[in-house]
Amino acid sequence: MYPRNEAVKALKEDKLAEWKKDRDYHKRSLAKTAMFRYKELLNPKLTLRD
Repeated sequence: MYPRNEAVKALKEDKLAEWKKDRDYHKRSLAKTAMFRYKELLNPKLTLRD
């Protein structure tokens, strides 16, 4: 079964949190956030947030 299909099945069965834990999904999320922040720092159009 494809990973997306497994996620959809888990969602339908109210087991998405368990699926994320089994797949270390939080690590992926942290990695994506880190890359986003890194790319934003390299962006020549840095802006201040008020």
